[in-house]
Amino acid sequence: MNSPPPPTASHSDQVTARALSEQYDAGATVDELVASSGLSYGTVLNRLRKAGTVMRTSWQTRRLRDGQARRNLAARLRRLYDEQGGRSRSWPRRGP
Repeated sequence: MNSPPPPTASHSDQVTARALSEQYDAGATVDELVASSGLSYGTVLNRLRKAGTVMRTSWQTRRLRDGQARRNLAARLRRLYDEQGGRSRSWPRRGP
């Protein structure tokens, strides 16, 4: 009798908390992460929390609809990350 093959990682297992957190910190909304990852809203929130992500308020999220506000927030988050010993210099820069 042959044993079944080991289970392979599903798509949802491949979407790491860190990857979601990096995208969120770069300005993506939770709804955008849900759409791009295929994960449920609750799963995305749980993974962001697991990664220690500081969540934005609803006001801050609404402000992100303005392109300049989104770029300003991304720059501010990069600066804060760098000040706390991170390495955001390897992050891709977008915009003008």
